[in-house]
Amino acid sequence: MQSDVISFDSLQDHFHHLLVDATDNQHVEVSDETTHYLTSLLVSFSSVDMLFHRNEDGRYLKPLAIMFCEAHQAETPSLRYQGLRQLGDTALFIAGMFPGVLHRKPVGIDYYIAMGGSAYSSVSELVDRLKFGDSYRDIFSELHAHFTVLVDVLSEVAESSNLHSQADILQLYEQWMQTGSKRIASKLRAAGIEPIGLNRKGRAH
Repeated sequence: MQSDVISFDSLQDHFHHLLVDATDNQHVEVSDETTHYLTSLLVSFSSVDMLFHRNEDGRYLKPLAIMFCEAHQAETPSLRYQGLRQLGDTALFIAGMFPGVLHRKPVGIDYYIAMGGSAYSSVSELVDRLKFGDSYRDIFSELHAHFTVLVDVLSEVAESSNLHSQADILQLYEQWMQTGSKRIASKLRAAGIEPIGLNRKGRAH
């Protein structure tokens, strides 16, 4: 147990220092609270379980459009908040940390920026309804206002971080989506990811 705590703390420190350096280098001003939020986001997404969703078939990468629809169909403001926050976090993480993956997608980084920024804007409004406090509203308002520059900040962090396994899995998943390759599907299953989606011809797997 103690080793897990040390590992988690080390990862927190690692990403926090990288974020501070990146914002300083790019002359980006964000609050300490937002920096801590971004640090926690990076730590969370260092686990494949956070990035890939799970159903009865296994893990899969959920499209932003589906996340958007599910959030807006949520039965309560709290569930809508959770869904939109996850959408914003996912869009920011992928656009910032793995922009190369988006170059091969039908929708590019502009789509991720638009979807993520809009999600954070809606989250900041929901914070008031849920009475979470001004500090939460300010964090999500800042994430919305600075989404594009924060993508650049995370891109600099990506150059110095150690998330190669996540990048490899994302690239494999995108290749499988385009080709339907059984060989790539086997590699994904070996990594604990069950290929789910459409192949290049639009047929469901």
